Order: sequence, then C-alpha cells, then structure tokens
Amino acid sequence: METKIKSKERTIGVRVPAVLYDYLNNVAHKQYKSISEVIRQIIVEKIEDEFTIKEWTMIEQALAESYKEKGINWRKA
Repeated sequence: METKIKSKERTIGVRVPAVLYDYLNNVAHKQYKSISEVIRQIIVEKIEDEFTIKEWTMIEQALAESYKEKGINWRKA
C-alpha cells in the first residue's frame, strides 16, 4: 500500500486494554499480518481519509512556520 505521508518511520509504544489487544490479535491472525501492521494500516487509512494532500501541505507549512516562530503557537491556539 502506498501512502501519501512521506517521512521517515518512527516507533510508537502504546498500551491498550487486553480486550482490544485480543481483538487486534484475532484480526491480524485472520489477515496473516502482525498486530503492528494492522494498526499501521488502520491509522494510515484514517489519516488519508481525513486530509487531502493539499491539506497536509498546509499543515506542514504551518508547523514549519510555527517552529520558526512566524506562525501561530499551536499550544496557545
């Protein structure tokens, strides 16, 4: 699956309730995938459904400007 998000990969450790873990484990087992792959796929699909490439570009530009203190401070917004 090709994603619209282009950046280096990072690892996120997340604690989830045992019931959710068991559910994800069953889904992953049925799809012959790892739990990590199932979670990654769900997150990427959700993000891609929410934002267009143009919107991602706008978000990245705004973040870059805020890092340079030229834009809106996101914590105060």
